Amino acid sequence: MADDWDVLIDSLGNQCIAYLSRADVEKVEIWSQAAEGSAHIEITLGKDSWENRGLAVETMVDIREMFLDDLSFDYRFVDGDEAAQDGPSPVDRVAQFATS
Repeated sequence: MADDWDVLIDSLGNQCIAYLSRADVEKVEIWSQAAEGSAHIEITLGKDSWENRGLAVETMVDIREMFLDDLSFDYRFVDGDEAAQDGPSPVDRVAQFATS
């Protein structure tokens, strides 16, 4: 059975995928640190444009509000070809969520 932290991170990832669909999100990766109650999110957009980034930023404000009492997180946009190798260290878990 998953612990509460894993459930919270899964919920965060699933909310990101669902809510960011209007910004053409392709993939979301989350590095999480349970002891600190924090997460680092990397967002890959299908079409990386200023319009899609703007929509994503607006959406992330709403998502942050949903999780405000449970954890803190930061996020950044990454290129689809960019290897996600510079997340925080140490981490408890790296979770990946994709639209397809």
